Order: sequence, then C-alpha cells, then structure tokens
Amino acid sequence: MSKKRIKPNCHLEGVLSDKKGGNSRAGDAYVNYTLYDGYYYHKCVAWVDIADTINQLPDGSEIKIEGQIRYKTYTDKSGVKRTVTNIYTLSVEAMSEPEVQDDVEY
Repeated sequence: MSKKRIKPNCHLEGVLSDKKGGNSRAGDAYVNYTLYDGYYYHKCVAWVDIADTINQLPDGSEIKIEGQIRYKTYTDKSGVKRTVTNIYTLSVEAMSEPEVQDDVEY
C-alpha cells in the first residue's frame, strides 16, 4: 500500500523566525516556526527531514516553502469557538542566510 501524496496549495517566500521543535509521541521530529513574507506572519509546521533542514537554518534566513494550508477549530476554556491556521510544510529551499557582521563596534 503506497502513501497518499499531499497536494500543495500554497507557495511562500519569506524570513524564518521563532523556531520551536521537538519530537512527537511516535518519536518523529517536528518544528513549529514563523515565516514573514513582508505582509503577514504565517504559522508553519514541518516534520521529519524537512524539520531537520529548517532546524539547521538560523533565524533570519530567507526561505521558500511549498505547503498545504490547514485549519483547526477548537473551543477554548471560556466556550469560545476558535480557528487556527497553519501551513503544513511539504518542501523547503534556503534562499539566503542572514549576514554576520564581525566588525561592528558598539
């Protein structure tokens, strides 16, 4: 039985920040991160090999991702219905890394 391929429905370029990762109960690596495209901050998640790639990039790196927009609805403790939008990352490409300035004087 073959795995069903998830079809991408969004392509974004932006600046990587706020990486927070770990391992699922099954032991799979994941990372939640933010991608700023110049207009919006997008909440994104990546799993396994893609998560490893993103974890190796420093915050401030410019990346290009292909992913699928996913919506989750839940009811908070106050009984208010909330919707969260995440981008499930299917591929990532590093465009550039932030420049390091060694000779800056303060």
